[in-house]
Amino acid sequence: MKPMPNKCTPKTRKIFLVIFGLLSVVIVATVIAAVVSTRTPEATLSAPIEASLAGAFLQEGDDKHVIVVGAGAAGLFACYTLVYLGIDCTILEASDSFGGRVQELPAGDFVDVPLDLGAEWIHVNPRVLQDMLLFDDEVDVETIVYQPQTISTYRNNKRRRNNWVRFFYREHKFYNSTWHSYLADYVYPYVADRLELNAAVTSVDYSNATRVTVETADGRTFSGSHVIVATPVTILQDGDIEFVPPLPEKKQAALQQVYMTAGLKAWLEFDERFFPDMQIAGSLSTFLLEEGALYFDALFRKPSDRIVLALFQVGGDGAYKRVAMDDASILQSSLNELDQIFDGKASEHYVKGVVQNWSTEPFIKGAYSYNDYNMAALRKPIDSRIYFCGE
Repeated sequence: MKPMPNKCTPKTRKIFLVIFGLLSVVIVATVIAAVVSTRTPEATLSAPIEASLAGAFLQEGDDKHVIVVGAGAAGLFACYTLVYLGIDCTILEASDSFGGRVQELPAGDFVDVPLDLGAEWIHVNPRVLQDMLLFDDEVDVETIVYQPQTISTYRNNKRRRNNWVRFFYREHKFYNSTWHSYLADYVYPYVADRLELNAAVTSVDYSNATRVTVETADGRTFSGSHVIVATPVTILQDGDIEFVPPLPEKKQAALQQVYMTAGLKAWLEFDERFFPDMQIAGSLSTFLLEEGALYFDALFRKPSDRIVLALFQVGGDGAYKRVAMDDASILQSSLNELDQIFDGKASEHYVKGVVQNWSTEPFIKGAYSYNDYNMAALRKPIDSRIYFCGE
């Protein structure tokens, strides 16, 4: 059989390669944008009370008092929603502040604008800030479009521009406020008188058919009809809270499937700008494989003339090595990495730095999860009295 003639001319082959190359760029850029979105610290900022659950709490003739364990974003919104429904509740928070991984570095503590220590990006339309509220508050918060214009990678001892990513990556951030101030202004006021700080829960006893007893590390006891557990999943994985009787095996198995990665953020101030809006300390491929640290202009489009580069690193061997360091060593390792990328300019122009190591926070122990896990099993209540929300 005679072979078919090759009708693909050099010109058509060139056109094909150009089209194929453009499609490849679009696909890669889309993946990068998705990864950047999913690899940013994002707390569960939603009211985790489903209609069926609210109906159970509102049954007539029942003496309802709900204990919420954890005052992170999920726990706060759970309590906030219960208050809206007119249900009595108490929220117990292990640390000395509300918000969990939604914290801020106030204006004046480091630079002249507040900085998000944890959750920072707004991954959807900012109108969600209004949509999440149940009471009649009108949200008065200014946001910015976060779309870095200059983006670089670092591979084989050479920095490479990848500014084309800006056409595919676009999110939002707060202009001169933070996620924490949003919670403080619009959620906290409704739960403030129900919040107990420095109340680390050590046990949840639901062996009684009608009441649940919750004990804290300082010896206090709280009693309620229902409990909503809104702690980070690491607290449950490590057995920091004893359940009586123990959690069902399927629940425990589902919890152990969740991968809560190591992670931290750091901020380094300089007296001269030498970096792009976003710098990946590695190639695009290493970043996609969770091995590269991400540096970004922390004050991008914010009302400040200061020069601050933020480090965001989660997952991969690099993150686990870095979270094991003390704060001074984390800052020095970041300077060393930046010096390699920018020919020593980081150390030359360094002013000061600050670190938020989420992996060493005793009531959090990690950054966030982003693996595929059994959400149905995680959310399934126990005996229609113990409920779970958050991450």
